[in-house]
Amino acid sequence: MRVESNCGNSYSIYLNNLYIKDVNLSTKEEVGLFIKDLIVKLKNIYGITFKGFYEVEVYINKVVGVYMEIKKNNRYDFYMDEIDLKININYDSKVYYKTFDYFIINKYNGIKYKEGYYYIDIGDINNITDGDIIKLVECGTFSFVN
Repeated sequence: MRVESNCGNSYSIYLNNLYIKDVNLSTKEEVGLFIKDLIVKLKNIYGITFKGFYEVEVYINKVVGVYMEIKKNNRYDFYMDEIDLKININYDSKVYYKTFDYFIINKYNGIKYKEGYYYIDIGDINNITDGDIIKLVECGTFSFVN
């Protein structure tokens, strides 16, 4: 699991396939239960507490795993100890990998270069393994697109 925060108002969370291998994410209800469980884990492990109204964008890709953007929406007032989530789920999203290090991805075809970064379309890579995905996430970022 990789968690990044922007001053506590937004979080980016990446979970690889090994982390979610036993999780059923086929329905909105299952995804909602999974997110609630994840929020409890984030509080217990990292001390991150969610209070208020959050919009959650969930991208699920069978090759890469799950990526979530959790953004606080301050337009609605809530009691201090309450949390509410608006969840939007995107299945089989297109995934691009972005890195500044060419040698991380030089064995793959279809490399693009733009503004100091190298990009590849993960869906165009044949036989990519979970181990490859774990190595990539350490040296760059994934961008999920509907």
